[in-house]
Amino acid sequence: MNPVPPAPAPRRAALWLLAAATVLIVTVVLVRLTQTARPAFQNTPPKAAHTPGVPSWIPLYPGAAPTLDVSNDFPTRSTGSLHYLAAAPAATVAAFYLDALPKAGLRLTGDVNGQVNDTPGRILTAESPGSARSLTVTLAPGPNGVLVNISFIVRKQPASA
Repeated sequence: MNPVPPAPAPRRAALWLLAAATVLIVTVVLVRLTQTARPAFQNTPPKAAHTPGVPSWIPLYPGAAPTLDVSNDFPTRSTGSLHYLAAAPAATVAAFYLDALPKAGLRLTGDVNGQVNDTPGRILTAESPGSARSLTVTLAPGPNGVLVNISFIVRKQPASA
């Protein structure tokens, strides 16, 4: 009996797309939950404030008050995710990120528009040269603004022996 050959390794783009789709679904669920749980936005501050634990290299839309959802530190990488509600049209928030990501030293690697259960969304992926840092920005419009979810990875250099 011949052994079954192993399946080919998944391509990097396919993994990013799967991760992005997962983030979009989670974001849509969060939008649905926040539609009834949060009041309408009023008087946002003029500048985004960085939250402890959120890397300073991640651009935040002006007026953002991010919540760090999770942060993990592993021997080879650090990961995390955050979210916030931006009181602006989705196209304005998307334009901000399309401009801010390159200024933060990140190259846009993906830009996908989609829809889940009648809720439109957009996913932007970006990474630094050499892939030391990468992030996925998911935008999900709602009645009170755009829910922005950002997942990030910082790859660590191996320790010298």
